[in-house]
Amino acid sequence: METATLRTVAEFPEHSFLENLAVRSDNSIVVTSLNHKQLWLIPASGTTDTPVEPILLHTYEHLVSAVVETEPDVFHVALSDGYTTHASYLSRVDLRGRPPGAAPAVETVLTFDSRVRALNGGCLIAPGVLLLADCFGRDIVLGDPLDLRLLGPSSIAWGRGPGEYGRVAYLITDGGTTAPPPDGRARRSKVLRVELAR
Repeated sequence: METATLRTVAEFPEHSFLENLAVRSDNSIVVTSLNHKQLWLIPASGTTDTPVEPILLHTYEHLVSAVVETEPDVFHVALSDGYTTHASYLSRVDLRGRPPGAAPAVETVLTFDSRVRALNGGCLIAPGVLLLADCFGRDIVLGDPLDLRLLGPSSIAWGRGPGEYGRVAYLITDGGTTAPPPDGRARRSKVLRVELAR
């Protein structure tokens, strides 16, 4: 029988809409905050039970959705004004050799034409080939959460530490920002670590 251990890795303020994440080779995590137009770094936390403080990497002028590691420590971030002008962009964030506390190199590498209306998730399907979802809305399926820490799950990725693939995953929640729980009270958005055991 499999069991899972769930613990909070980091917390964000209430009404933060954490949209996507990418786990780096050192197990630190890059996270997008859609509504605050921000890109965050969560330092690798190991197995400690104490949440770590997220580090703000960059604040954009547009809503931030997908984040995909396209080469080691280089990320592409999807940006869209999906609710207004539908202007959409692709940003490149270079974290290679970045000393702690230093701002990353950030540049806009692509401006999409008017056919793109609202970028959402993305993935690398082959070296140099990035697939991005374009949607104007999203269906949200909510079940009866077993744990309020799981309120509003948005994205999940496998851990990349030794022996973690298929056993350790990181997921982000919006704390009920998108679909409030029955009591109507939003909670803090979180990044959670799930450990599956056999």
